[in-house]
This record gives sequence, structure tokens and C-alpha cells, in this order.
Amino acid sequence: YIRWLMHLGVPLSVSIGVHVLLFAFLALRSWQVFGGGLEPDEYEVEITDATPREVEGLKWPGEHLLDLDVQDADLEIDPFEFSALRDGADLGDLVRDEASLNPGELGAGGFGMGESGRSGVLGIGDGAGAGGGGGFGRGFGTGSGIGKAGVWNLKASGDTFAYVVDFSGSIIVAVDELKRELKRSIGKLTAKQLFAVYIFYSTGDESWQLKTVAFSPRLLPATPDAKRSFFAWIDSKQPRGRTEPLQAI
Repeated sequence: YIRWLMHLGVPLSVSIGVHVLLFAFLALRSWQVFGGGLEPDEYEVEITDATPREVEGLKWPGEHLLDLDVQDADLEIDPFEFSALRDGADLGDLVRDEASLNPGELGAGGFGMGESGRSGVLGIGDGAGAGGGGGFGRGFGTGSGIGKAGVWNLKASGDTFAYVVDFSGSIIVAVDELKRELKRSIGKLTAKQLFAVYIFYSTGDESWQLKTVAFSPRLLPATPDAKRSFFAWIDSKQPRGRTEPLQAI
């Protein structure tokens, strides 16, 4: 009897012990899963909803001196005085003067593209005035909307257009976009319209020489040949030099 009990009891005891441990482990795991209130492979997160605060747009150093709404006569703008531009570029008059916006009417306009907000547009006339702001940062890209047709949403009307473009090194991140927009704008001109393109920058050497380069020494009709020549010319140009070389103008 003792021999039979030993042969049967030892394996039975071991089996019972193993099963007890197994059930205890499963019970512990079940308690962890169901007690946490989450399904397996789920995560508990907290989402906070807040109203975003308004952040003032980026302004380059000194740009506030060039805004149209600056009325302080004591402010000095060095090395340029833009008061003539601020006083002469009345957007309201240009918009209300419908006669000056008629297609085919003689007129001269200038598109300026730079980094300094409203100082980016330097022409005054049927197709110019103050603008800037928006686009890539504040002052590179879109304008405030004048007349019809133009660059980005800076628009003008006329038969003669000059594009004045900041090509300093700081626009390298947007130069491809700038070239595409210039091609698009000039590509839409008709052969009866004249255009000129000027880029300005500074050399990167120690002497820091200012450069202004013209696509052509004279105004050109916007013929297919002239457009193709301009496309090749602008593709060959790369930004260089210091930021905001306005003295080059």
C-alpha cells in the first residue's frame, strides 16, 4: 500500500501544485486587465482643448518704420526716406479710379519683390504702389491688391511693367517659387506690352559691393522670344549676399 501510494501520490501532488500555480497566475492577469477598465492594447490619454492665442506675424528689424500706418514724424529711416512712397501710394485712389484700370490704356507700373513688407514695392503709378506682407514671412510674396493682373495677388494695369526683385541670399529658401511666379506673370503679358526686370543683391566678399542687374538695357516687348530669353536668364541667377541690400536700388 505504501509503495502504491508513493508511486501515485508524488506525481499527483506535483500535478496539483502546478495547476494551482497556473490558476493563480491566470487569476492575477485577469484582475490586471479587467480591473484597469481598458481593453488589451489600449492606451489612456488626456486631450486638452485650448483657444490658440493670436501671435503677431514676423517682422524684420526696422520694418515697422516702413508701414503705411506709421504717423510719427520723428521716426528716422536710414539710409532711405520712404515718405514719398507712403504719401504718393494711395491705394484707395487707385482702386476708385476705374478709368486708369481700363485694359489697353497706357500706363506704367512696377512690381517690387523683397523682404521688407511695404518697402518691397517701389513703383508708383497705374500698376504699383505700396504692398508686401504675406507669402514667405511678412513682406515676401503677396501684396494688398491693386488694379488687375500681376505678381501673386499684387495686381496692376498698364502697358509697361518693371519687376524689381530682391535677390539677396536670404531668399534662397523661396527662390524657386519666386522664379516660377516671375515666369507665370511675364508669360501672361502680350506682345503689345513692354517689360523690364531688375534684380538687386550684394556680393559676399569683404568689400560688400552692391549690385543691380537688368535683364535687358531697355524695355522689351513681351514676345515669345523675349519670354524664352528671360526664362533662361532668370534660371541662371542665384541668390547671393547679405539680407535686404536696398541701397542697391
